[in-house]
Amino acid sequence: DSGTGASKTVCPRASRHARADLPGATPFPSIRALALSPDGKSLLVSTGGHDLDVMDVLSLKRTRQLLGEAGDGVEAVCFSSEGSLVASGSHSGIVVRFFDTGDVLSVISGISSISLAFIVSDEMLMAAVGHTVLLFEVTSGGLLRALSGHSATVHAVCVSPDVKTIASASADTTARLWDAGTGTCTRVLWGHSAPVTGVAFRADGKAVVTSSADGFCKIWDVETGALTLSLAHSPGTPVSAVSFAVSQDRVVSAGHDNTVRIWGSAGYEAHVLRGHSREVTVLCLSPDGTTLLSASADSTLSVWEAAREAAPR
Repeated sequence: DSGTGASKTVCPRASRHARADLPGATPFPSIRALALSPDGKSLLVSTGGHDLDVMDVLSLKRTRQLLGEAGDGVEAVCFSSEGSLVASGSHSGIVVRFFDTGDVLSVISGISSISLAFIVSDEMLMAAVGHTVLLFEVTSGGLLRALSGHSATVHAVCVSPDVKTIASASADTTARLWDAGTGTCTRVLWGHSAPVTGVAFRADGKAVVTSSADGFCKIWDVETGALTLSLAHSPGTPVSAVSFAVSQDRVVSAGHDNTVRIWGSAGYEAHVLRGHSREVTVLCLSPDGTTLLSASADSTLSVWEAAREAAPR
């Protein structure tokens, strides 16, 4: 560990790996989407087909499948806040299901979505659709609101912990902050020189971090929209995904340089996680912050566990 934080975290280790061509499933080039259940026990995996694999996080074994409909492959998945519902998005539409049974609750047809998130006590679902962010009523699938302003594809959406602010990341090189209640754009975050690929809120809701194809991650103040820190993951090489760690003072980024990087509060590079042989495309963190999952175009899923000196797992 090149950092000096008091947490005494030593370099995370890759503890388990799985191939994307899961037993009994048709092989696909890579994992397209991941979602971790709120209890940290189950993982939803899309490998670009119509069905979703449910995996046990500890064993990385597939426990069952949620069967999809004929059409385009799944590009986005998410759990509701309590884990009772899951949503999947493809170029054909969005399907909301009960996680335990797989029964379909609602279908939103005819739209192409590449990022999803439940909001407002799981009563609404937001989706990145083309240049807009659309908000739907979960049970009926009815459209409630459209957030318009981006001039290119929206790659990612998320909502603040207090559910008051929505953030979106777009290929127009900007991220935007929106009032979740009114749909009004409150801030446009300028600073990237290439498409913005990811966005995530810090646990206290006071900051967001963005990733970009320009090779940088940037941290922004939510209230003012000011840029507070720039992190050079791999300048000139795209950063695919980004998230805040539970500890708030650390950022995790994944890039086309085949690495996952963990950053300290002052912007220092605390860890570089190597092991994938191709670009890392998806990140997923456990609710307690001890486990990080990364998916790569090399068709592997890696689980990295933070080993703590005081309490090894």
